[in-house]
Amino acid sequence: MADLLEKIKAEEQNVEEAIRNLEAAMDCEEYTVIELAAAATFLHNIYSGIENILKQTLKEEEIKITQTEGWHKEMLKAAENKKIITKSLHKDLLDYLAFRHFFVHGFRLKQVIE
Repeated sequence: MADLLEKIKAEEQNVEEAIRNLEAAMDCEEYTVIELAAAATFLHNIYSGIENILKQTLKEEEIKITQTEGWHKEMLKAAENKKIITKSLHKDLLDYLAFRHFFVHGFRLKQVIE
């Protein structure tokens, strides 16, 4: 359990830093492509940190998530079912997961199309 708490604390620090960076990146009226890419990266990092916390928590409770194509959604649902997150937070995290999916796969798709 102490190991889990250390991992969660480290992820929380990473998430907090990404939030500060995102806030700084979004503190202007017009954005360059580079600023938008940086903001997207910080948002991706925030979601990934939250996901890592949930994965470690579920692992500690010996809840296995099969590495299928839909494992991210399964993990969020399992966290909701175990009352680790609320139904409302689950719904919100699905929106961030959709962004993460686009961030990771959408840019690559765009490169293939061009």
